[in-house]
Order: sequence, then C-alpha cells, then structure tokens
Amino acid sequence: MKISPITLCTGRVRAMLALWFVQTPPGFWRRRMKNASPIKTEAVWVALGSIAFALCFGYPILRHLTRGDVPKFSYSDWDYGLSLHWISFHTITHFHQFPFWDPYRCGGMPLFGNPQSSVLTPFLLLHLLFGPVIGLRLEFVSHIAIAFGGAYFLARVLGISRLGAVACAGLFAGSSWYYLHTEIGHYVFMPYAYLPWAAALLCLGLERRRLTPAALGGLVMALMLTEGGVYALLHTALLLALLAPMIALQRRSFFPLMVLAVMGAFTVGFGAIKLLPGLAFTGVYARLWPPNQVNHLPLLWFELFSRVQSPTRFGNHIYDAYIGVLFAGLALLGIVLQFRRALIWAILAFALLLLVAGGFGPYSPWVLIHKLPFFASTRVPVRLLLPFTLVVGVLAGFGTDAIRAMAKPWGARIAVLLIGLALIDCWSVSTRYLHYVVKGHDAALSPSPVFHQWRNQYLHHHMFMAAKANIGVLSCYEPVRPPRYPLGFDQPDYQGEQYLLGAGTVTLERWTPNALSFDIDAPAPTMMVVNQNYEPGWRVAQGAGTLAANNGLIAVQLPAGKQRLELVYRSQHFLIGLSITLVTFMAMLLLWGYERWRAHSSTASPAS
Repeated sequence: MKISPITLCTGRVRAMLALWFVQTPPGFWRRRMKNASPIKTEAVWVALGSIAFALCFGYPILRHLTRGDVPKFSYSDWDYGLSLHWISFHTITHFHQFPFWDPYRCGGMPLFGNPQSSVLTPFLLLHLLFGPVIGLRLEFVSHIAIAFGGAYFLARVLGISRLGAVACAGLFAGSSWYYLHTEIGHYVFMPYAYLPWAAALLCLGLERRRLTPAALGGLVMALMLTEGGVYALLHTALLLALLAPMIALQRRSFFPLMVLAVMGAFTVGFGAIKLLPGLAFTGVYARLWPPNQVNHLPLLWFELFSRVQSPTRFGNHIYDAYIGVLFAGLALLGIVLQFRRALIWAILAFALLLLVAGGFGPYSPWVLIHKLPFFASTRVPVRLLLPFTLVVGVLAGFGTDAIRAMAKPWGARIAVLLIGLALIDCWSVSTRYLHYVVKGHDAALSPSPVFHQWRNQYLHHHMFMAAKANIGVLSCYEPVRPPRYPLGFDQPDYQGEQYLLGAGTVTLERWTPNALSFDIDAPAPTMMVVNQNYEPGWRVAQGAGTLAANNGLIAVQLPAGKQRLELVYRSQHFLIGLSITLVTFMAMLLLWGYERWRAHSSTASPAS
C-alpha cells in the first residue's frame, strides 16, 4: 500500500509526541508551570490560546487540507500566488538552486527580486515538506495565531489587563479582512499579522528605554518585506510614524522619535537582502494599475458592520473589515471611560479613517500621502482598514478594563460575556469565506518534456498549472510586468527557445531556471538568441562570448568554432543586500550586548 509523504510525516510526529509524553515523569508539567515565572506562564498560555484560536478560525482549511489543487475561483490571485510559490519550491527541490530567476512568467523575469515573491521566510519549510498548495494553506492558518499573539502582546505592553488583551487580539485576528483576502488568494496580506508585533516592540522600547526592542521591531518589519508584504510594511511604517510623534508630544521627550529612527534603520538594514533586488526590479518594470482615488466615506458603515460581506465579487472583497457592534461598543467605552489612556489611540483611529476615506478632496490625506515615495504606488485606500482594526482592538481592550473597574465584582463576568459574544459574531462572519479556499480543482495540462513559451490567452489565469507542465506563460497576469519580447510556441514566427542568427547549430545541453548550457557549432562569428527577456544579471559562466540584448531578448555574440556555452543568472543586488543584512545582524548583537552590560553596570553600581 502506498503511503503519502504527508501521512508518513504526521504519523512520525504523532509517534514522537506520544513517546515523549509517555517518558515524561508524572506531575512534570504541573511542577514546571508552578515553578515558572508569571510572565513565562502567561506566555505559554498565550501561545496555546493563539493556536486554539487559529484552529477555530482556520478549521475550514484544516478540515479539507489536501482537497484540490486550485481554489474554486481560479481566476483570482490564488493562481498567481501558487505559481510563484511553486516555482520557488520546484527550483529548490528539483534543480537545487536558489530561486533567483522565473522563466515561467511573462517571458522570464527576476523571481527573488519580485516584491511579491516570498522566499526568505520560516514558512518556506512548510512548502518544502508538504508542497506549495498545502504549505500555503498551513501558512494562512499559522498567521492567524501570529496575529492573535501579537495583538495580545501589544495590549499587555500598553498595560491592558489579560481579559482586555484577549479582546484586542480577538478583534484583530478575527476581523473579516484576513479571511476575505485569503478567500481571493491575497497571500501578500498575511504579513499584516506581524503589525501588532512591530507596534508592541516600539512601545516596549519606550517603556524600558531600550533600543534593542526597536532593533527586533526592524527585524519583524523586514520579515514583512521578505514575505512579499509591501503593503503591510508601508502601512506599519505609517502607523508607527503617526504613533511615535504623538507619544513624544505626550511625554515631552525625543526618545520615542529616536526609537522610531532606530527601528527604521534596522528595517532597512535587515530588509536590504530583499529591498535592493526589489528596488532594482521596480526600477526596470512599471506597475500597471493607477491608484484608486474614490471617496469611501459612504461605504464605511457597510465595510465595518455589515454581516453580509462581499466574497465573490472580484474588487469588493478588498473593501471589508468587519469589527461588529459589540467590539465597536467596547472601543467607544474605552474612549469615554479611559480617555487619558485611550487618547492617542483614538486620534490614531480617526487619522486612519481619514486616510481610508480616500480622495474626498484635493487636500485629503489620501491624496497628500501619495506624494511620498513608495506610497505613490499604493492603490486602494480601504486597505488601511487593516491597521485600523488593530487600533480599534486596543481601544476595545481599554473598554474591557473600564467595565471591569466600573462594575465590580460583576464587571469581569460581563466583559467575558461581551467578548465571547463578539468573538462568536466575528467567527460566524469570517470563517464562511475560507470554504472557498478548498473547493474546486483545475484540470492539469499535459506536461512538456522541453520548456517552451506559450502566448495562449487561456493561460493568463492558469499560470500555476502551466508552470507545473513546464510551460512559460507570455500572456501573464503580473501587476509589475516586463515587456514581453519572446515569441510563443503557438506563434507562426517562433524559432525555438534558442537559435543562431547565422549559420551553425545550437543544441540545448542542460536547462534550469538559473543556468542554461548549450553545445554550439558555428562556422563563422554569429549571435545566439535565447527566447527569454534580457536582464543585466545574466552572465557567461563558461565558454567564449559577449552577452548582450537583441530586441529585448538574451543574446550572446559568439566567435567561430565549437564550444560548450553556459549562461547563469546572478543578482548583484542580492549579494550587496546580503552583506548589509549580515552587518545589521552583527549591529543588533552589539547593541544587545551593550545595553545588557549597561543595565548590569547600573544595577551593580549602588551595591558597590
């Protein structure tokens, strides 16, 4: 009987866990929890609670984890995301190469440099173990737990009670925005789960007057970038850029601005490995879609409070972020009853709503912010509802504390009831859209023994299946699209994936995404053309020839004679960024060591 790798892997994990628990002495865990510090004990319970929350809200995916290859709405961004993840997975596992180049998309383009590619992430291990389809589904569920734990952590750093922290975490991780974007395949919105962690580390650095948490916050924000979360990074930077100055004014101190600057510097340093290739990529290829300047003020009530969200109408799914009346009521109570604690976060919520409103005038915040670098390419204002839900969650945490303090001893029970009903409300609205993720199946294409390009329009939203069939898609779906110079196998002027412009023969000896080898016999000097887009990262690794571009395609000017020619793609920006990222890691370690030494010296001085 044939056993699937997934069954084998999960079986081994269950066996190891069972053996571990059998060998554990009686009372081991009870003694460990009893002797642990309150912070460690709370951290364990939060971790378990985050996992339980992710299991409850992600159960439609987990219930049918292995069903189908492509979700029901194959026209959506699921096809785009799966193709990117599959090409990275296939390049690593089959060719044993780092995924620098993507030959399957738009006639060939950088893969790692694509801002929406997700390679340098801890969740790559899930894709390597289970494949990109199941790996991406598990990644979606895992980020629910990350979002819950981060929002809880932020609330606790702000001094909110445990119960209030649950309200904050439940609202942010349970709001419909995550599940609607998951339904349509917006995997690049998963990094928003790191938003509360970045905000919490900023606030933690302020409370402890340390810069090391800010450095860790820079690492978290860099992780957003490496997971393809350009929107998440920009919106997090905007949120922190609004928050830190308000705290600085409230405390009459420049230290919050210093912490913000340190976090920004470490974000650039840690993210350089992705940032430099990404800037080089966007500097060559242009974004297709202009920003959306629509006024969304009339839609805000529907987007935040309507229980009938918009899952299937492509375009409207990006407008919704359900918070519900109960959570909104807790937030209003927090503003009214704990005004001094909640003032900054109330102002922050109002500022985000002004941005969400969009272009309601020539001087509206959304119009003005588009004059800034990077923000000019952001499209839809209502995506700022995502950080808005976190801010409302913080206010709901303050409201929970107000109820507990105002109505003793029944206040805590009332708060638990309200939070429980609010979570059930969010669960009933949000989880219904995850069923679409595991429905449907796209018919597989016949695999091609030799890679070649197609211009067939049918493949526009079937890039995942085309890549699995070893077919490059020229009529591709790509928001940052290069010029499509190559010809397709289905076009009349197609001359092959490699050919000479003069006399002689060229034979493909080895094909991989990042390296191409050819046997060439040229009786006179000539030019060889490869039917892929030219990019400066291509190099001649073996043989004699001068690399150039010929009508936008990779071309090599060759001398006469027989030779083995090898072309490889290497990203110089990646190497420079890698060096900067390694130096940044060293800087963080030095900063941590210095602050630890300084704290030890300050505590030892009074005793001496």
